[in-house]
Amino acid sequence: MLGKSVQGALEKILEGESIVAVEALLSIASWYGIDTNALPITSGLPPGVTRDAVAQVRAEGGLQTSDRLFSRTIALEAEELILRAVHDGHIEKPLHGTIPLPVLRSSLPTWAAPEIADAVIDKLTKAGKLERQGSGVRNRGYQPHLSARQEELIAELRDIYTRMGLAAPLAGDLPPHLADYPDIWGLLKFLENKEELVVIADGYYVLKNEFEAAVERVYNLLGGQEKLGPSAFREALPLSRKQLIPMLNCLDGLGVTIRHDGGREVPLRRT
Repeated sequence: MLGKSVQGALEKILEGESIVAVEALLSIASWYGIDTNALPITSGLPPGVTRDAVAQVRAEGGLQTSDRLFSRTIALEAEELILRAVHDGHIEKPLHGTIPLPVLRSSLPTWAAPEIADAVIDKLTKAGKLERQGSGVRNRGYQPHLSARQEELIAELRDIYTRMGLAAPLAGDLPPHLADYPDIWGLLKFLENKEELVVIADGYYVLKNEFEAAVERVYNLLGGQEKLGPSAFREALPLSRKQLIPMLNCLDGLGVTIRHDGGREVPLRRT
């Protein structure tokens, strides 16, 4: 048997008034929304009438994505859940500058239409309630903050990366009290977000100015040369093989070097 709410919604659809019929369909669809392209078929109303009804729903606070429409009730609930997830994320991980988009998407019911989360985030961003940064979102004006202990650990990390240069240890090879710190990745991400560190490979970070200087040396010493093996880069990149190979792979990804079957090429710098 149909539930009373669904039965009542179906009765409203049959009554025929356009906005009432569309709102009834939205009530039934809940978090999945209704397909606006198919609305003339699902509602039995002419296309022009359904367009006007969709416009009215939007004017009253409903949410429309590229091809789906959600009721005002669902839109408001989705906004509340997204804002709460951002707030809770900042409390749980104050070091992290943003909350990853997948975390926010997962804050909505699993049966929600996939596109509603990003549509709500876009709406909240345009309204100035949230800010996007990279692949994450944060409350407007939020800045990561460190505890006294974290300040000490950050100072140690800065000292290590400054002293070691390109040969900085992998995250797992840092001194034990740093490598075993529960949020060591948060500390490294904090320095990355402040543009002090650059990620070369998984767990391999170097100071940004050290990396930029290394790129300059590669261009100056090897620019225009081809068929270069790893050893040809040792003067520009004085590293052990353990770090040299990921460094070269990183440079490949940036186009500083080009890997061929017969070795690497360093194109001349574009002017």
